[in-house]
Amino acid sequence: MGELTSHEIITFLERHIKFARDQTGAERKAHCPRPELHANGDRTPSLSVNVDKGLLKCFVCGLEGHVSQVAKKLGWPALSSDNHQRRNGLPETFKNQRIVAWYTYTNEHGRPIFKVARTSAKEFPVWAPVIGDGSWGLKGKGVRMVPYHLHKLVKAEFVSVVEGEKDVQTVESMGLAASTFPGGAPGNWRPEYSKWFKGKEIVIIPDNDKPGREHADVIGTGLFAHAKSVRILNLPGLAEKGDVSDWAKGKDPVEAGEELCKLADGAPRFRPPSKTIFLSEVKTEPVLFLWHPYLLRRKVNLIEGDPGLGKSYLSLALAAPLSLGKALPGSAEQFAPQRTLILSAEDGVADTIKPRLESMGADLELISAWAAASEKERQYWKPLTLDDGGFEELDREMCKLSPALVILDPLFAFIGEKRDINAANHTRAVMARLANLAEKHDSCIVCIRHLTKGNRGKSIYRGIGSIDLTAAARSVLLIGKNPGIPEPFVTKSVLLHIKHNLTGQGQTLGFEIREGLFYWTGQSEATAGEILAPEPSPEELSAIEEALRFLKEALADGPVKSTSLDSQRRSLGISERTLLRAKKQLGVKAFRREDGWYCSL
Repeated sequence: MGELTSHEIITFLERHIKFARDQTGAERKAHCPRPELHANGDRTPSLSVNVDKGLLKCFVCGLEGHVSQVAKKLGWPALSSDNHQRRNGLPETFKNQRIVAWYTYTNEHGRPIFKVARTSAKEFPVWAPVIGDGSWGLKGKGVRMVPYHLHKLVKAEFVSVVEGEKDVQTVESMGLAASTFPGGAPGNWRPEYSKWFKGKEIVIIPDNDKPGREHADVIGTGLFAHAKSVRILNLPGLAEKGDVSDWAKGKDPVEAGEELCKLADGAPRFRPPSKTIFLSEVKTEPVLFLWHPYLLRRKVNLIEGDPGLGKSYLSLALAAPLSLGKALPGSAEQFAPQRTLILSAEDGVADTIKPRLESMGADLELISAWAAASEKERQYWKPLTLDDGGFEELDREMCKLSPALVILDPLFAFIGEKRDINAANHTRAVMARLANLAEKHDSCIVCIRHLTKGNRGKSIYRGIGSIDLTAAARSVLLIGKNPGIPEPFVTKSVLLHIKHNLTGQGQTLGFEIREGLFYWTGQSEATAGEILAPEPSPEELSAIEEALRFLKEALADGPVKSTSLDSQRRSLGISERTLLRAKKQLGVKAFRREDGWYCSL
C-alpha cells in the first residue's frame, strides 16, 4: 500500500467520524467511532488523530492504530493510496487540468456539505457527498450552497468578505473572521447568502481590478439591507489584479491584522446604487416656457379640438414668430430666432404647410418638416412610428437641429398599429419617452389630437384616447368654435388653457382664419362649457336669430330698463334662456341706476 496524503486521510475519516470544530495542524481531536464503549457516549471528543501519519488513538476505549488498520477492524471500506481513482475518492485532475487545492465548505454546525476544487486553469468545480454510500461526486445542481467557513461566520461580529478561499485563509491567519462564496469571483453572489450576514459589520476587500470592484458593489448591494454596516476597502499599494494575500505577503500576521482593522475603520460606508435621490442633492431649476403660460419647454404639451377649427394652423402660428424672434400673444419676452421641427401626417408640406408659413412671414430656414427629400424617396417614404427605431430617429434629428419647438400633428398618426391608444400602459410609455426627448434637447414638444364625438362632461376628458395622455402632458390647450355670431368663409376659434400643472391658467384667446390667413383677435370670455356644448338645432338657431334682431332694435336708441326688455321678450315668445344667449353674443352690458337695472349695447 502506498503512502497516504493527509488530505486523503482527512477525506476518508470525515465520512466515518466527527472531528472537533475549528482545528488546524497535524494533531486533531475527534469523537470516537465506538461511543457505546464510553460512559457518556463520547460527547467530549476522546479520539486523537494525527492526520499526517494516519495514526488514531482513543484514550477511553483503547482503539489504536493506523487508519487502515482501524478501518479494517471496524469494517469500514478499504483505504489505499490510489483511492483518488475510485468512486469514493477525490481526483487530482479535472478536464485534464491539475487540481491545485481543495476547500471544504461546512454548514453552520461545522459538518462538511461540499468541496470546491481549484484547478490550474482557475476553474472551481464542486464535489458533494453521494447519498447512500458516503462517496464524493461531481455536482452541478442540488447542492446547498453556503458561504465559506460558515461555522466560523455565524459566530463572528466583524467579517471580511474577500474573493477566494485562499484569501479567507490569509485573513484568518491574522486572527480575523473572513468568508467568500463558491465558484470564483466575479458572479458568485447569491441572494440567499445575505441571511448569514444579518446584523454583522462587513468590510468587503475586492481584488484590484475592474471585475473585482464591480463584484464588490454587487455583494455590497446584496448585504446592505441585512448587515449592520457595509464598507468597501480598496487596499493601498496593490498592483493591478492584486488581492489581500498579495498585500499581506511578507508582513507579520498580527501586525497585518491590526493594520487591516485600521484601514477598514477608515473605509467609507457603502451606499448601493439607487433610483432615488435625496432632495437635498437636487439643484432647483426654474420652470421654462416657450410661450408663457401656455407651452412649457422641456415638457410635452397637448393642443386638442375638433377638426376644422385651426389646430394645425395655430401650431404654425407659433412656429412663425419663433423663427423671427417675435413675442407671442400676451407675452413681451424677446428672444433669438429659434428652430421648429414639424411632423405632420395630414397636411402637405408643399401645398399647405409652406404657403401658410410664408403668409405669416416665417423664416423658413429655421423650420424643418419630417418628409421625403426627393420625388424618388416619396415612393418609399413612410411616416415616423414612435417605436424603438422611431424614437432613435427622432432623437438623432433633434440632435442635428436643436429645435425649440417640435410639433406632432396629429399624435395618433405616429403611435403605430401595435399600440392601443386607449390603454394607459401604451400611451404612458409613448409620453414618457417624448418627455425624455423634450428634457434632453431643451425642447417644447406639442402633440395635437382630436376630440371624441360623445360628451364626456369635463373638458379634460374629451380628448381621443386614454386620459393618461392628458395626465402625462404638463399643459393642455383646448381649441373650440367661438360662440359669437358666425360669418361666412371665416373660422372663428378660441384657445382655452384647460390644464396647467406648473403655472397659473392663461387667459382665453381668440383667433380667426379669414381668406386663408391667420389672425389673433385678442382675449375672449368664452368658457369650455360653451364651446363644448352640443351644436344648436335649426329651431334653436332660428330662435337665437330672432332674439338677436329683437335686442338690436330694442337697444338701438340707448339703454333700456331690464324689466321692459323682459316684458317685450315674453310678448314675442322669446324664452329667457334664448335671450341670455343672445345678450352674450351681442355683448350686452347691464348696469344699475336709482330706479333699477338697465341694458345697453
